[in-house]
Amino acid sequence: MNEKSPVCVVAIGASAGGVSALRSVFYNLDKDEKSAFIIIQHLDQNGKQLALEIATHLTSLPVKLLEGRVYVLPGHVY
Repeated sequence: MNEKSPVCVVAIGASAGGVSALRSVFYNLDKDEKSAFIIIQHLDQNGKQLALEIATHLTSLPVKLLEGRVYVLPGHVY
């Protein structure tokens, strides 16, 4: 799959205390998941890195902070 191929995107909104809900979503995901997941969370500027750290412990999928213009890849969490 190249960077311009269509990707199914799942957008998830959560409050700052939404970690347990996110855990429920990612707990049963297959490691071969083909969708891209974008987590939109209400955080202050200092919480971005903490949210990234927490997300890496919720899933075996690669987790990246989305900043600027990037290609969203299947099987990734942003």
